[in-house]
Amino acid sequence: MRRFVYAAMAAVIAGSTPAAAQEWAEYVNREQHFSVNFPGQPTIMPMEYRLPTGHAFPALAFNASDGSGAYSVVVVDYTNAVEALRDQLIPLAAETIRYRGGEITYDDIAVYDGMDTQMMQIDNDDGTRSYIAIMQAPESAHLNRLLIAEGRVSATAPVPGHFQQSLSVVDAMGERMRYQTDIEGTKFRVIPGAGGAPLLREECAPGLPCPDPQ
Repeated sequence: MRRFVYAAMAAVIAGSTPAAAQEWAEYVNREQHFSVNFPGQPTIMPMEYRLPTGHAFPALAFNASDGSGAYSVVVVDYTNAVEALRDQLIPLAAETIRYRGGEITYDDIAVYDGMDTQMMQIDNDDGTRSYIAIMQAPESAHLNRLLIAEGRVSATAPVPGHFQQSLSVVDAMGERMRYQTDIEGTKFRVIPGAGGAPLLREECAPGLPCPDPQ
């Protein structure tokens, strides 16, 4: 599987077209701090993401499709959100999705890479089925991004695990971020493959902000 690394927003902003070959590949966007498997290079559209509370935030919608279905990741920039709203972003985003209609067949909280996540499945009125993941990095990461990934396929198609399970949060170097929680409930970033060893400030890449105040 190939790897697309996104570096410059202007190169593929709204109006761009996906690659002709619909080859699944890992797509990495360092500026928006996420990676996911897409069938080809996604199109990118700026949008306004509005919560049921009336609060609105700038967002980018990344979309790609192939013969099996349509796949999207919406990245919400909540940098300007008030403190009281930040802990409610995942439940509010889930509420927004419930308003769309369809039959919800799964709707529960989860922890993915040590991050708060909401997993949802919806049988849509048009005969398709949506598999949705809403993910938010801890406040200590200072990313201010909410990720909403949706794979929409035929109700008889297999679960698009190659899309949904590939979603991850990345740092400014494009490295996957994983967290654990200590006995006091504080999340800390760990070094991948190091048995849960914490990533210390002195181990952060030179010239880049360290995501955790350790």
